Amino acid sequence: MLFGGGALALAGMPPFNIFLSEFMTITAGLARNHLLIIVLLLLLLTLVLAGLVRMAARVLMAKPPQAVNRGDLGWLTTSPMVILLVMMLAMGTHIPQPVIRILAGASTIVLSGTHDLPAQRSTWHDFLPSGTASVSEKHSERYSSSNRGEAILAALKTQFPGAVLDEERQTPEQVTITVKINLLPDVVHYLYYQHDGWLPILFGNDERTLNGHYAVYYALSMEGAEKCWIVVKALVDADSREFPSVTPRVPAAVWGEREIRDMYG
Repeated sequence: MLFGGGALALAGMPPFNIFLSEFMTITAGLARNHLLIIVLLLLLLTLVLAGLVRMAARVLMAKPPQAVNRGDLGWLTTSPMVILLVMMLAMGTHIPQPVIRILAGASTIVLSGTHDLPAQRSTWHDFLPSGTASVSEKHSERYSSSNRGEAILAALKTQFPGAVLDEERQTPEQVTITVKINLLPDVVHYLYYQHDGWLPILFGNDERTLNGHYAVYYALSMEGAEKCWIVVKALVDADSREFPSVTPRVPAAVWGEREIRDMYG
């Protein structure tokens, strides 16, 4: 059973390895204030690592036994592994519930027989603004704003006066805001933690032919009764290509920022 569960986790089979790593599971638990569960999880991780070291030492360094019995390792080594596997399943399916949301969106398409795509199916191209100009008249006339999105933007502007340089609405539920690059980590942190934001999409874009800069985009899905998207954009100097990292404030940005820096140096 342990071997099978471990194989599914290594293969990335949800929900056994729902967040790709124990680190992301711990981050999700902290974001939902499940402190006691996180402490227990860290304790179990320590015990499991100790058990793995013990097993590796026995296999690689000690004299191979003539016959390996089922109970050689003892329950003190195997029981933390069992509990950890159960906790990973429980935390992956009941705290952030990402798989349930994805399946719900997919089932809506299949059962309804329509071509309406859920918000989760958006690709990174959908988050690029239509041009470099500020909020154009055609966009203002074409799209009415989402009440929740407007409320969040109003709160953001109150919290960080002058941080928003430009905004452009792509749909009633999606708006792209350009912020001062030095306030980028503060803005993303505020939206992520104060307004139930998720950060599923993060990418960079070469816009030198448009405005002479590179740009980074942090697409936040604002969860709740009325869901909306707020895409935080910052212009990056084309020569230095440096921008402040959001990862220390929002760990979910780590892989996206690593890809951006690898791509654009």
